[in-house]
Amino acid sequence: MADYELPDNITQLTDDELDSNLAAAVRAFKVASTTDVVTPQTLPNLRNLKASIETLKEEQTSRAQAAAEAAAEIDALSAEVFGEEESEEATAEEATAEVVEAEVIEPTAVVTAASVRRSTLNLSAVRAKQGVNPNASLSR
Repeated sequence: MADYELPDNITQLTDDELDSNLAAAVRAFKVASTTDVVTPQTLPNLRNLKASIETLKEEQTSRAQAAAEAAAEIDALSAEVFGEEESEEATAEEATAEVVEAEVIEPTAVVTAASVRRSTLNLSAVRAKQGVNPNASLSR
């Protein structure tokens, strides 16, 4: 029997809560899929767990894409505010963001930033992959 239930609104979960839910769903799937006794509920439970896992992964992908898009827009705006020197850095960072985005997005999960209903985005992972110090341009 599966011991995991997908929350009603996963868009309201923090990134850590989303990660915890995914781990719990995967654990529940593993337990249910390695059973020696199959009941009438075994397969429906496994299907529900698989759907929950896919939903959680799609939300993670959506958040990563939205964060990468926000970071790219911030870089573009910074280039406009700070001029040519920042523009060259922003272009390099946008190229990095495209690579990061390509690595994060699964081909079957096409999600737009507009579909994300979160009020905040965590850009730290995007910035870390870009090698960007968000405070560097503030010291100029």
